[in-house]
Amino acid sequence: MTGGRLRCPTVLVFLLLSWACVAAPSRAAEYGVFRVPEAALEPVAWGDLDGWAADDHAAGFSAFLASCRALLPNPDPQPVQRALIAVGVACLVFYSVVTVHTWRYQRAANSEIDRLASTRRAEPVAAIERDTRPVTPLATGDLIGKVEIPRLGISAAVAEGDDDKTLRKAVGHLPDTPLPWQRSGNVALAAHRDGLFRRLENIRLDDAIRMVTPRGEFEYRVTKTHIVDPGDVWVIAPTAVPTITLITCYPFSFVGNAPRRFIVQAQLVQKDLGGTPLKGSVVR
Repeated sequence: MTGGRLRCPTVLVFLLLSWACVAAPSRAAEYGVFRVPEAALEPVAWGDLDGWAADDHAAGFSAFLASCRALLPNPDPQPVQRALIAVGVACLVFYSVVTVHTWRYQRAANSEIDRLASTRRAEPVAAIERDTRPVTPLATGDLIGKVEIPRLGISAAVAEGDDDKTLRKAVGHLPDTPLPWQRSGNVALAAHRDGLFRRLENIRLDDAIRMVTPRGEFEYRVTKTHIVDPGDVWVIAPTAVPTITLITCYPFSFVGNAPRRFIVQAQLVQKDLGGTPLKGSVVR
């Protein structure tokens, strides 16, 4: 999911385009690419093209290009080159700022989740079973836990919401779907395919997905994947078996707003005991 933001592939396109405008012409001149005799660069009439031999094709094509060039204006390319470089540098700076912000949030959020999960594990089983305190409704941006896919090396904090601000720093939990500790229905999580879910393209059937939360740890096994259109909301419909659904954009290498969605669905295979409820926003 891209959310209309400039991401790394877009930055690279701008920088490569800038390099092409600045460096390619000088390189071509340096190595003599397209260098032809001066006489061949004189504009010619269409009638002069008749009767050329095969050996004259190269010079004739250059003369044809010169004729076309004579009909076009010859603006100074320097302003365009400078503008492209400026846009590329601005995109690179923006991407760097967003990346650092995401890294700092993820580090703090994962540390907090580990601390809360350790506290839950230290509690006696009887105390956990007696915990009947109501769960405070989560607000957008509240920390829920973290999702892990060990084989892919994915470990990312999960926050409530699927808005741009939340997805810029965390995996987002779709508010209209259940929470993991409710152990029912279809838990839906979304993240950017060029960010926290970059490695999701290598997912395999039967891979383990683990949700670590202050109310318990829940393990799932991947049962299916789909490639769907953005309007195919049936993938987050309620399910009879407790399920987790991971959503990101597709294709993974697409530059800009990707047109489709990559879906991973996994079913719960382990039910953990409840733990300490997470209240309010832990990390901002």
